[in-house]
Amino acid sequence: ELEKSRIWFKQISGRLAQIFFQTKGPNMVLTNTLAPHTWLSGDRSKDDMLEIRQEFFNHYTDILLDHKEKCLHIAVGDFNTRIHARCSGEENVLGPFVWGRGEAFVKKLTPLDREQRGVLIATLKASEHIHMNSFFEKPDNKKITRSDWSAEGPPYIPTRYAELDAIIANTRTRNMIKKVESNTKHYFPSDHFP
Repeated sequence: ELEKSRIWFKQISGRLAQIFFQTKGPNMVLTNTLAPHTWLSGDRSKDDMLEIRQEFFNHYTDILLDHKEKCLHIAVGDFNTRIHARCSGEENVLGPFVWGRGEAFVKKLTPLDREQRGVLIATLKASEHIHMNSFFEKPDNKKITRSDWSAEGPPYIPTRYAELDAIIANTRTRNMIKKVESNTKHYFPSDHFP
């Protein structure tokens, strides 16, 4: 049934794909996202990986700006970013229910980790998109989207789990999203939860 409404599909890169739907109101774009991380990767240093990440988010900002106002836009996926808290000046893009170690922890982040977090926040601000996960108060097991390699089951704490996967939306779309939560009970062959 959705196929009748599909206007186009575009594979932008190995990390980004979009599908565009005609609706009875404004058209809708869904963007699937896999942001690069900053872990050491092969012969690449953390600084090299941060540069790759910054280039990705610069390009991603342009993609999001294309859908800032003229249509409904929802982006989903793995943003490879631990936000930990909503800090002063982030109220327009983050809600009050960010999962993580808190604002004091964010203030003590290393420059590299602060930059990794900052590129996502800057993208959200520049494109006027909102991190929807942070607007819904949920128990910890419904907020986490990734387990560290050895974590299984409770306790669901930020030293063992993370909220890396997210739904972001432009301001026009934000009120359409009524619930965002993960499912830690559903088996999925990954270290991420659906």
